[in-house]
Amino acid sequence: MFDFDEIIDRRSLSSAKYELSRLAGNDDSVIPFTMADMDFKTAPEVKAACLKRADKDFYSYTKAGDDVYEAIINWQKDMHELDIKKEWIVFTPGTVPGLDLLIRSIIEDGEKIIIQTPVYPPFFKFSNLKNMEILENKLIFEDDKYKIDFEDLEEKAKEAKALVLCNPHNPVGRVWTKPELEKISEIAYKHNLYILSDEMHQDFTFNGNFYTPIMRVFKNYEKVVSFMAPSKTFNIAGLTTSYAIIPDDDLRAKVNDVASKSLMGGVNPFGLCALKAAYNDSRDWYKEMIKYLEGNINYVSEEFSKIDGIKFQKPEGTYLIWVDLSDLNCDPKKMHEIFIKNKIFLSDGTTFGDKYSVRINLAYPRKIIEFLVERFNKSIEEIKALS
Repeated sequence: MFDFDEIIDRRSLSSAKYELSRLAGNDDSVIPFTMADMDFKTAPEVKAACLKRADKDFYSYTKAGDDVYEAIINWQKDMHELDIKKEWIVFTPGTVPGLDLLIRSIIEDGEKIIIQTPVYPPFFKFSNLKNMEILENKLIFEDDKYKIDFEDLEEKAKEAKALVLCNPHNPVGRVWTKPELEKISEIAYKHNLYILSDEMHQDFTFNGNFYTPIMRVFKNYEKVVSFMAPSKTFNIAGLTTSYAIIPDDDLRAKVNDVASKSLMGGVNPFGLCALKAAYNDSRDWYKEMIKYLEGNINYVSEEFSKIDGIKFQKPEGTYLIWVDLSDLNCDPKKMHEIFIKNKIFLSDGTTFGDKYSVRINLAYPRKIIEFLVERFNKSIEEIKALS
């Protein structure tokens, strides 16, 4: 019904990942598998809603109405069995600005927060917001799977104010199980930790893995905030419409006060109409997209499993794969030069906290994914030949 095999030339559309590839010195023959957006057209219902809204001739200041809140509430209930209330929802331009806002609301100079590395690069920059320290709770790769080091997390929780969680995790692709989240909750309750949970990839799970919203685990805990959006799910991140779920009245009031003082901008009129069309009318597109992505993930994982010298976990969630190349004993700069020579531009693991790894976006038409696999394999052979 929907054509996810269609190859779309985005090089003239001011697409960030293509523009950043050019800024890195790559010519247009190099395909970037970097920034986490999809090379698929958004759902036709979303496009139609934006075109209809554009025809109204007014693009002025905008405020969400009840219909927007209802779309969010119904999606979270239907898709994730999560019950939320209208007043809990706080709109933000994106997850990073939302996390920025929460951290500036709850963290004082000299306090510490925990992140679980390797992790989404902006998490490392939170220390720029306040004179605070970031503590790394490094994930463990064991039995072909990334796991939380709970002993280390417990120790760091003793001196931290908050944990920034990522579920599903970007970049390693874990979908934390309910028992894992329950263990996190035990530590949080014990040490009075805030939990700031980036759940932007909540709608991407594959091969029988199941996402559990953190708020279904934490019951009546006033220090939990979740960050969600339709932006990844429906490939509309450029419309800058995300939201935080803040159940606690006092914390939400504090956040709104900081937001007003920070002059954070309002919602985007096209973002709101896209959100409604996505959540209300685009579920058929969503289901087919997930099935297509699962095919990409299974194919790449099978092909990569044939390559000696690399380590990875088959993604349980997100459309990203994290590949550890440390066993190749090659200078990271040289590795990336070889990838680019072979026309593939991959995310440098350095910015995620591991210079010997790469993150690869798999949300592309299958022919491009086949090209990726062929060129990645060729690159690994050339890297091995250097030693």
